[in-house]
Amino acid sequence: MLVWIPGYRYVKCALIFWLASPRFKGAAVLYDKVVKDALKKAEPHVDKICALVAKGDVGGVRKEVGPALEAVKGLTASLTGKKAAPPVADEKKAE
Repeated sequence: MLVWIPGYRYVKCALIFWLASPRFKGAAVLYDKVVKDALKKAEPHVDKICALVAKGDVGGVRKEVGPALEAVKGLTASLTGKKAAPPVADEKKAE
């Protein structure tokens, strides 16, 4: 769909060159300005989920990840215009 935009391929090529070029250090700039902040913000959640996985607490992982997953599903549904999929039933509830 993006290929219909005039000049898309040239802009994409320039962006990839900027990211990969050691002269411009685009990837480092992008990491410093965007990715690093996002990772710092998510670090406590990731650490908590890793600890739960190490303990084997699947229910705890679902409880921790569930709200974020539902938010992502809602966002993608609103962007695509489709209805969000119903939440996955818990294994214990299904029995």
